[in-house]
Amino acid sequence: MSETAEKTKPVAAAPAEIKTEKKRAVVVDPQRMQSAEYVRREWVCTAEEGTTADDVIDPGYWAHIAAQLTIYDRIEVRVDTGEYLLELLVKDVGRNWAQVAVLHHHDLAGKVKTGQAMEAEFEALFKGPQRKWCVIRKSDAKVLEERLADKTAALAWISNYESTILAR
Repeated sequence: MSETAEKTKPVAAAPAEIKTEKKRAVVVDPQRMQSAEYVRREWVCTAEEGTTADDVIDPGYWAHIAAQLTIYDRIEVRVDTGEYLLELLVKDVGRNWAQVAVLHHHDLAGKVKTGQAMEAEFEALFKGPQRKWCVIRKSDAKVLEERLADKTAALAWISNYESTILAR
């Protein structure tokens, strides 16, 4: 065979011909883009001492303010004691209820180990937004230290007091 005949020889077709369609470009319609502050609101709720995360997730918890909420609003729930912080998203809302989803649960309660003897003598209690966390001697209910930022600080104070007493 001559060189020209080889060049004109038909080329075998691929086993499966692949059709490639050009993917359409997806772009957002400007009408669908808005400022977050315009579309949804962000709320801060300071829950009372003793309120648990399960209480806050209950739709009935929001009964008195549900009329102010809209779907996709965000709520930051802080408890007076500073033990946790919840970030919530409003999924659905009615006249006297709101269904929320937990986006983040931040456990702010610190774990400080104190001696058993000190736990029997002292306790860390939250005494409201003014006095905050206090260290109280159980025998006479005397407040030894107050205005501590959180329970961790109160337990650290007890632990430090314990090491000072034992060092004597």
